[in-house]
Amino acid sequence: PAFGMTTFHHDQKREGDVPIYETAEALKTLIDEGKIRYIGLSNESTLGVCEWVKACEELGIADKLATIQNSYSLLDRRFDSELAEACDYYNIGLLPWSVLAGGLLSGK
Repeated sequence: PAFGMTTFHHDQKREGDVPIYETAEALKTLIDEGKIRYIGLSNESTLGVCEWVKACEELGIADKLATIQNSYSLLDRRFDSELAEACDYYNIGLLPWSVLAGGLLSGK
């Protein structure tokens, strides 16, 4: 799914996206320059995580791919499917956002 979407729609694919490998190359440059230490993903799908791992492995920085930040709460459990399995396999930690479902679970 594209950023902010919960499902994939073929007719809504965005044009002009920067390829993952190209972005990973830029991040490798920043790592080599000492400007960043690790890479974190945000709102990524299982396929996206696997593509990121593939690109980082090719560039020799797979150990720098550290976290993913996706929505996760009692009401939003999409991470619990194959995405959790992929992140566990590749040792990528979850930094959840919206744990109170945008305040819905706060009781206010």
